[in-house]
Amino acid sequence: MLIAGGEGTADVSVNTAEVYDPVAGTFTATGSMAQARQSQTATVLQDGRVLVAGGFDESYTALASAEIYDPSSGTFTATGSMTTARGAQTASLLPDGRVLVAGGQDASLDSLASAEIYDPATGAFSATGSMSTPRFIQAAALLTSGKVLIAGGSNDTELALASAEIFDPAAGTFLPTGAMTSARADPTASVLEDGKVLLAGGVNGVFTSQNSAEVFDPATGRFTVTGSMSAPRFAQSATVLQSGKVLVAGGAQLFLTTGQALASADVYDPLSGEFSATENSMTTRRAGQTATLLADGQVLLAGGADQFSSSGYDQPTATAELYTPANPVPRTIEPPEGSTLGGTEVTIGGSEFVAGSTVTIGGTACAITATTATTLTCVTGRHEAGAADVIVSNPGSRTGTLPDAFQYVTPTTTLTVTARAKNKKLKPAERVTVVKRATTNGELTAVKAHCYLDGNKITGKRAKSICKVRTNDRTGRIVVRPACSVHLKVKAIVRARAPQAKGSTWTRTWRVKHAPRTHCGVHGNG
Repeated sequence: MLIAGGEGTADVSVNTAEVYDPVAGTFTATGSMAQARQSQTATVLQDGRVLVAGGFDESYTALASAEIYDPSSGTFTATGSMTTARGAQTASLLPDGRVLVAGGQDASLDSLASAEIYDPATGAFSATGSMSTPRFIQAAALLTSGKVLIAGGSNDTELALASAEIFDPAAGTFLPTGAMTSARADPTASVLEDGKVLLAGGVNGVFTSQNSAEVFDPATGRFTVTGSMSAPRFAQSATVLQSGKVLVAGGAQLFLTTGQALASADVYDPLSGEFSATENSMTTRRAGQTATLLADGQVLLAGGADQFSSSGYDQPTATAELYTPANPVPRTIEPPEGSTLGGTEVTIGGSEFVAGSTVTIGGTACAITATTATTLTCVTGRHEAGAADVIVSNPGSRTGTLPDAFQYVTPTTTLTVTARAKNKKLKPAERVTVVKRATTNGELTAVKAHCYLDGNKITGKRAKSICKVRTNDRTGRIVVRPACSVHLKVKAIVRARAPQAKGSTWTRTWRVKHAPRTHCGVHGNG
């Protein structure tokens, strides 16, 4: 993770940069920028390089220059300059790999309505359509449609703006959209999992920080009020966590021109529309810090300052800290049991689940098929019979356990037979379906019927002449036709077996009705 430039002590812009190694938990110096700058933008390009553009120099003069950081060499090299010098602008990576740079302040510190696009293929900036309103320290968010929302900010006539507009990359134009419910300068904008955008905090028209927040719905073009933060704040950071929740950290609690940075943080839950204060505050008060979501789900918060005044950030800090999200919380599992052979699809309900969550049941991996913040669906593996703990693990070795919640059950063979009632006698010389069908969770291994005369099983040619039988091994159907009566019985047998399970057998016997002149003799009717 690259951290470059910014404001050093005595409000001086710096050109140094360093790289954070999340495995070692350390920062190391890397190549320096050619130009010292603060309030610049840094955008990770699709090839992994980083575009650093504009900002202000040591004398707080806006810059047009830009440079590219290459992680493979650890060096910055100059790229094409912007068409307009600007600082405190926004930069948004477009779906096609280009970068939209919008607004900001020029060399005279006048707010800008102009915008331009950087093309990594050519290394050049070119002007695009202008915003309807000049603005700087505004919020920008790439919508799921590929368009860009620009909202709020400040300009030469208004300390805080409520207006918003949307940039269409295909047309190269900005179009107004619905206004925010509150004017906000320097708010944060976070794209939620459903495509809506959370805008939080910022300062209002009398330069006082706010604790309110609102949500923009691209489908309607409208902003609606949502829950409020635990403290008013601006110049905070906002990070969408792997769970889909949003961490809003630090910032300054400001009235008019003076304020103290905050160590507190809130987490926004899109499902409830509410903020809740984190259990622990940051170790250092920070405003204007960077916040980066790491691969393990933690958030790196680096730099910032603990005071804010009309001259900018005071007492900057070189410290950094990590925010660790809450552990996953499994609460339910359905169904609560399954075969020792595996293959049972289960759904685990709870909270704080993230993309990359894994599940083990009794120490055996359960293959994930679907993940949301509140449910995990997976398919069980093989395991011995008995109760087992359900353990959900998130990246970063965070786990939650549901003890003895799942029961592995040895599989059995189920066999269901639809047949003639056992007390319903058969008629001589009449063709009767004694078994209509048989169903099983395995396969039918035997479908047959035998005739018994005076308790002795009839076999060979006598069986065909005295008691004809037809069977269907696929459906389990059995049809018999007894030729005579008196002491003649018919016994049906159906067997089935499921894989690695004990087989199941079904049997039923029927008597044949007595009828005159249908006695069974030694050779048949007699």
